[in-house]
Order: sequence, then C-alpha cells, then structure tokens
Amino acid sequence: EILYQTLSSEWQNGLVIGNGDLHGVVFGKDDLEWGITKIDVADFRYEGFNYPLSTHQEVLEKIKRGFDEKLVDPEQRRAHWGPNTEYGYANCPPTFKHCARLKMRFYDCYLSSNLTSFEQRLSLYNACVTTIFKSGEDKGRTVSFVSALLNVLVIHSQFNTKKNGQVRIDFKRDTDEDIGQPILGTDGEKIWIDYEFPDGFRYAAAMSIVGAECTVEEFRNAVVVTLQKKESVEFTLYVAVSTSHEAKDPLKKCSELLDKAQNKGYG
Repeated sequence: EILYQTLSSEWQNGLVIGNGDLHGVVFGKDDLEWGITKIDVADFRYEGFNYPLSTHQEVLEKIKRGFDEKLVDPEQRRAHWGPNTEYGYANCPPTFKHCARLKMRFYDCYLSSNLTSFEQRLSLYNACVTTIFKSGEDKGRTVSFVSALLNVLVIHSQFNTKKNGQVRIDFKRDTDEDIGQPILGTDGEKIWIDYEFPDGFRYAAAMSIVGAECTVEEFRNAVVVTLQKKESVEFTLYVAVSTSHEAKDPLKKCSELLDKAQNKGYG
C-alpha cells in the first residue's frame, strides 16, 4: 500500500487508479479532485502516440487468458516515448490532459490549514484509494476505484459536519484555447462533457450521483452539483468515459454504462 499523510497539491503527485482502459488520479490540496482519462484519448501535438492499445474488452479477454501476453510491451513503449519527445522522458502517459476533472469541495473542512488529521491510502491489491480526513468535529471518508468489469469510476463518500455545511461537486474539462470548449450539459439525472475534435474523433464523459438530494447548475466551464445542507451525507458518484473508437454515440454509451453501474450499486 502507498500511504500519504499530507495532501498532494498537484495531480502529478496524486495516487493513480485504473483498469487498463479508464484511469483516474486522486489529488487535491484544498479540494479533493480526480483527473479522469481514457487510454485512447491523447494529445496528437506530441509525438509517441503510436504504440498498440488495448480496449476494455481486450483487457478483460487477456486477463481471462492469464496474462500470457502483455497488455503493452514496456520495451516497445520506451522506444516510442524517448528523450527526444517534447515531454522529455520515456514513460510518459498518452496524454497530460484529462477527459474530465471532478472536484469535490467540503469548503473549509478540507483546507490544509484546518485539517487535524489526514490519510490517503492507495491499496495496490484492491486498486482503490481511500481518503480519510478530520477538521475539528467534521470528518469525511471517500473511497474511489475504477470498476474492472463495468468500466466506470466509482466514488463513495461520507461526510459528517456540525456546521451543517454543504458539499459541492464540479465536473469540467481543463480549459484549452487551442482545441476549444466542449459541450457541457445535464438532463436532471446525469451531467456530461461532450467534445468532437476537428478530425472527427469524439469522446464523452458523464457522471451521475446516487444517495443525496442536490441542485445542478450549468456554467460555461463546469457543471456544478450542490448537495442539500445536512449534518450527515452519504452518496455515490459514477463516472463513465466513451469514445468514437468504441461507440457510434459516445454519450449514449456513457449513459448505458452509468445505468449498469447504478443498477449494480456500490458495495
């Protein structure tokens, strides 16, 4: 297990979860954040995105065969991600850009200056990150992992406060003036990010929340979910990402993945 007893302020220092196709990094100094990406979403302005990729279904099939073959050959990957690339080092991920970023705000309860205890633990065996924090009489616990079979990011959170505070969740993509703004939207049950690149490649990321009453607001750069004020809340977030490589309608595919995850439930 990997244990953090201090906050990781930058995503590069965060703890990584994933299933070979969908990936997340958990970090955050004053808010708890997840950077979410998918293996076939990359920034083509950089060299190196030409090593063989495995889809989620291919990963599952290789696992069933007992890992007799490698998902990605490390030597082949190292050859493509050489020191002459703009990133400058060999084992670079396909992209530094997140398909989506999810920020969970506990307001002053999670501020580094107010925390009285903090522990963030990555279990390599269970492939999940557990974050436990306390600020005075307020305390929270969040568990996150990427489902191996359902291919969704699952975040389960409990928060207790004497201040009758709110939890706010921001769902957005990093701003990039060179590739423009994605379409952000909500239908009251799910919120999403939808973007089609000039070459026709399209991806969508969608999120749903279960277990808490909330309001949803759309802004230019983010969709914001605010939970109803309560002294104790427990809820689960599901996040899916799909691309035009695997589905004709990535947004519809995301919705189907979220429905399957919600039907299965957390636990």
